Amino acid sequence: MFRDLYPSFLNNNDELLSLTESSFFSELETYGIDYIDMRREFLQYGDYAGFYSKTDHHYNLFGAFYVYGVLTDKINGVLDAPLPVLTADDIDFVKLDNPFYGSRSRKLYNAYKTDDKLWYYTQKNPLPYVRTNNYDWAPTDIFALPVDDTSPVTYNLYMGGDIAETIIQTNRPELPDALIFGDSFTNPLETFLYQSFNETRSLDMRYYTDCTLLEYVQKYKPDYVFCERDDTAYLSFDGNGNIGVPVAVPVAQDVYVNGAETAFGAYNINGSVYFKLDDLAYALNGTRAQFSPVFDETGGAVTLTAGEPHLGAGYAPENKTESVIPVPSASRVYVGEVKPENEMSVISYDIGGDKYFRLRDIGAALDFGVSWDAEKNAVIIDTDERYKP
Repeated sequence: MFRDLYPSFLNNNDELLSLTESSFFSELETYGIDYIDMRREFLQYGDYAGFYSKTDHHYNLFGAFYVYGVLTDKINGVLDAPLPVLTADDIDFVKLDNPFYGSRSRKLYNAYKTDDKLWYYTQKNPLPYVRTNNYDWAPTDIFALPVDDTSPVTYNLYMGGDIAETIIQTNRPELPDALIFGDSFTNPLETFLYQSFNETRSLDMRYYTDCTLLEYVQKYKPDYVFCERDDTAYLSFDGNGNIGVPVAVPVAQDVYVNGAETAFGAYNINGSVYFKLDDLAYALNGTRAQFSPVFDETGGAVTLTAGEPHLGAGYAPENKTESVIPVPSASRVYVGEVKPENEMSVISYDIGGDKYFRLRDIGAALDFGVSWDAEKNAVIIDTDERYKP
């Protein structure tokens, strides 16, 4: 934004950014990925200067509110999803008179004199919610308000700043779940977004390291995934530009099932060894841990029926020799009947039409022993033992 305000003797990067935008959006269209070009939306709005701070490179709370409106309008209008939407009639905007130390101002040691201020809002009918930050219960505040009227404030006012993972639950199961990932531009948007969803998860992949973005999406299966990027970062592959495209490297892993050496074809993916589900089921036939996997491609579910033998074409593990790009599985996995309480929260992959799982995830689900024998350099499966994390 504001490229036209640069004096002629300064490079406003318009040529580079315009080329980047056209290439980036063209690729999104090629892959059928929905997107919103907020630069175009702001330009169509007209007087968008009020959406930005004078001394900070982010948009302000009013800009975030406008983005929220455009986003929910598209979801409700184009995608026909009846989301509740927070409107200007539902809230009161409040200006903080505290000194605002914006990102640009801080570079000048706040010597630049400005009347720039931050805003927050209050709800006329507050929506109850529970918030978690990085696995810990967090204060139920979306604004980190200052302790007095004179303390300086920064953009960290919104959501408390950049946090690896934030989860807001509103206990409205009739609504869909959402995931948003991005850098600090997401923070003020999150203060509105949770109003429209049952559960809203936020990731900043610059700091979140537990798993890749693709694995996170596969594990928690949000109904909507939103990525927010500024135009200078469209082609960046670091941080929030790294969605974690995995590589499956074939490994020859020795495995003993109740003392008997058993051949398995396996892949190392992101440091974990994944086994073909059919191979595991065949190998455990006749044991306490036997199970029958059923694949419902139309319903998108995999069910593991404990206690039943796996009846199929036979046990024929393959020793793969080439690395491949695995596809994070979209299938929901259940132990027993297809019920919410029976769903497993696991990461699995589709490779060559087969389902691959971590052995420990299957061991935990079906309660059999899985351990590592350092002397044999082998995985030990003991179906007479109970699973121990």
